[in-house]
Amino acid sequence: MKILNKSKQGLYTLSISFGALILALIVCGVLIALIGENPFRVYWLMADGAFGSLKNIANTLANSIPLIFAGLAVTVASRAGILNLGVEGQLHIGAMCANLVGLYLPVENRLVLITAIIVAGMIGGAIWGLIPAVLKIKFKTNEVIVALMLNYIATLFT
Repeated sequence: MKILNKSKQGLYTLSISFGALILALIVCGVLIALIGENPFRVYWLMADGAFGSLKNIANTLANSIPLIFAGLAVTVASRAGILNLGVEGQLHIGAMCANLVGLYLPVENRLVLITAIIVAGMIGGAIWGLIPAVLKIKFKTNEVIVALMLNYIATLFT
């Protein structure tokens, strides 16, 4: 019986998400029509720009994968009962550290280099995420405010 309830719950959640997507498309379509454009043409151009060619698909994936991982990081922290709003800064600093290791580490073996790049990105992001935690423990600061301010610093720094 519990399996059936979970199945119904999942179907309900999926229908709510799908309904929200349809409602958003309708509301945006009305707004697009109000400015004098054809909503169907605009949606077609958006889809073509994202998926119209292999290059467009590659660009869409290249831009969306970091956002997906950032969303997963927020989800994992949220499941642990932690509000992590510093993910953007951690992403930037981790990417910068990975980039620096990839550019300047003199390693011939590609497997070792890729592993070092991934580890450097993880360590860089983790250290950046550690700053609000240390400030909260040492000085009783609000970690949410500190993490949000550090996002701007990381963005400007990188």
